[in-house]
Parts: sequence; C-alpha cells; structure tokens
Amino acid sequence: MNTLSYNQINSSHLKLRTRLNGLKVHRKLSYPARYGCYHELIMPDGIYHMALDGFPKFFQGVSKNWPHPQEWLKLSRNGDWVYYSTQGYSDIFDLTGEYYYPLLPYPSNPVFPVSQQQSREISAALADHDKRCALAGNLSVSCGNREEAAVLSRFSRWTGEAISSHARRFHRIIKARIPVLPPDCRHVDYDVLPLMLTEGCLANCGFCRIKTSGEFRLRSTRDVREQLAGLRELLGEELGNYRGVFLGQHDCLAAGCKPILAALGLVTELMTLQRKYVHDPVVFLFGSTRSLSALKDDDLKLLDRLPFQIYINIGLESFDQETLDILKKPVRAEENRSVFRRILDINRQFTRIRISANLVLGDLVGPGHLSGIVDVLRNVTVTNQPETIIYLSPLHGFYQTKNILYELRYIKSHVRLPVYPYLIHRL
Repeated sequence: MNTLSYNQINSSHLKLRTRLNGLKVHRKLSYPARYGCYHELIMPDGIYHMALDGFPKFFQGVSKNWPHPQEWLKLSRNGDWVYYSTQGYSDIFDLTGEYYYPLLPYPSNPVFPVSQQQSREISAALADHDKRCALAGNLSVSCGNREEAAVLSRFSRWTGEAISSHARRFHRIIKARIPVLPPDCRHVDYDVLPLMLTEGCLANCGFCRIKTSGEFRLRSTRDVREQLAGLRELLGEELGNYRGVFLGQHDCLAAGCKPILAALGLVTELMTLQRKYVHDPVVFLFGSTRSLSALKDDDLKLLDRLPFQIYINIGLESFDQETLDILKKPVRAEENRSVFRRILDINRQFTRIRISANLVLGDLVGPGHLSGIVDVLRNVTVTNQPETIIYLSPLHGFYQTKNILYELRYIKSHVRLPVYPYLIHRL
C-alpha cells in the first residue's frame, strides 16, 4: 500500500492510497466493505474506491447533505450509477437478505424506491464527477511517485463520456445487452464477468418484458473465446477481482451440460492466467422448468465436480394453473410442482450446486396464486435441508410498494424457506 503525502497535495486536499487489500470473499456485512484489490482517492466532498484500471467503482459522499454516512454509489460496467441504501437497517435484512439494498436508477426496484432527497444529492454528486477527474489529472502531472501518478492519470480519464464509451465497448464484446441478471448474483454484489453462451429463450412467456428477441440458439466455441479475449483486453488486471461469472442469457441451462462444461473450462483457462485477488469462484445462470427436467443426474454430478459454486435460478412463476394461463407460460402447474421437488432434492444431494426459484407477485394473477405458493412452500421441512431460496418478482406495472411488502411478508410468515424480493438488475 502506498500513500500520497499531504506535502505533495496540500493545495488540493486529496489523499491517495493504492493497492489496498479488501476481503477475498463476499460476506453479508452491516457496514461498508470492499473486495479484492483497489485504490482509494479521498477528496474534500467524497471518497472514491477505484478498480485497478482506475474505473470509479464506488463513490461515498462526506458532506453534511449526503443522505447517510454509510451509504454509497456504485458504478457498474454498463454505466449505471446505483445507490446502496441501508433503509435505516430496521428489518431490511429479514426482508431482502441484504444489509444494503441497491436503489436502481430505472423502474425495476419497486420495494424501496429512491427518495427525493437521495435523488437530489446523487444528482449533485454526479454533476461534479468530471471536475474531480480533471483535478486528479492536474495532480498526476506534479506527482513525483510514478505509480501514484499513473493511478491518478488513469482515474482522470473516466469522465462521464468515457464511462458511456466503455459501456458501449463492453456490450460490443459480448454482442448483447443483459436486461436482467440472476437474483443470486447478489451473493457477489452483481460483480460478474458476463459470457453469452446462448441467445433467446425457449419458453417465450407472454408476460415477460425482459427477454431478448430472436429464437433460442447456442453460440459457437469461437464466439465464446472471442468474448473472453475481448473482456481480458478490456479489463486487464482488474479481471483478477472477479469471483463471479454469468453464463447468459435467459435459459442457458437449456444449452445442455456439455456446452456449459466447455464454456466454464475456457473461463478456468483464462482465470489461471490472471493474478487472483479473490477466492472461491462462482457461476450464475438461468434455467427453466423443462431445461432442469432435461438435466440428468450424471450431468449434475459433472457440474458438481467443477471448481465453481454453481447457482441456477429457475423461473417457475406460479403453482396455479389459472395464473400460468394468464401469464401465457407454456408449462403445466403439475410440472412446476414436480420440478420444485427436484430442486429440493438437488440442493440436498449436491455440495456445489444451489438452485433457487422465482415466483411472481401482481394483480394479474389467478385467485389461487398466493394460496398455491403458500400451500407448496409451507410443506417443506427445513431440517437437514440446505438453503433453497425463493425470489418474488413483481409483474410489470405492479409497483404499489405497500402491496408488495404485504404479500412478501404474508408469504414469509407462512413458510420456513428464505423468501426475498427479486431485484431486476441489468448489466
């Protein structure tokens, strides 16, 4: 760790600390924590925590108007600034499984929306970002330490325009935009290396507003290799700070075991070339009722031997046939109940595979939807049962916070499994 002396920067009131070592695995903590290797730049009105390429990953305000001294902004690689809120802690951990809740800057976060005060202060902080970049750039010229000057220079280039340009390049490399990440990505704070193995979706459910266009298809091995080469060039040393990999898109499990194993083999090959600042790699992917049904026990055994913890998220939506018909989901309620029992069995049987399930909330559901959820989930005994998480996703247009919280609490009070809201987080 190097620290830029105040003798060098007294006139600017800045302090730089380089190559700090954070936690090597993600943990649920009730205070701000950072992971991997990063740089810290302290300025009069806030603190930046930078990625190794200078990318301004976090900003925490220090002025008296900042909404909360333990809340911060996080910048994702697709250019979204996301505010992380404690919501006063209260019962947020019981409700969401997290001590901090990301308040997304787009309308898919109906449980805890951004307040007017938060929005005002976030806008004010971001309005001065380019000025802070310019200040760091000026300081880098006069800095006598070569490494510190390089860090300041790299940070100074990340203006608002450069962030937008980076996001466009990021999407060109993977040849896709990611409208939603699996909800289990919260376990690594949505810091995932995206690798598009498939396109489209087999089901094409009528209610879905986040699917991509086109028929389901498997991308070639050459395409996968090109994505990984492009991401390595784009991220450089920062690649060593990634624990998580997202295999996309919407029903990647339908690709089958062999292509998934091949893709993760390429990821492992890439990661061994990088110095790693974090431990315990994890992979996230989506699946469907029918793609999980098609997965054989021998396939699961092969996946369980990989050097990854594997999280698979299955979209069930409902156990009520009338609701499934309303949603235009081409699956029978009996299939969903059978697959849910298999999810429980897989989570019991395998060490490195964890499967979660999605169910919907909303007005446009059948009268038996809510009771059907409770009937199925409350029959699960949690004795010797590894954690099977249920995520509840509000349907498009169902943004009445009080109704969402009521139904969420109602289900949680009647079942023993962990039940959390589904955050529609894009990348």
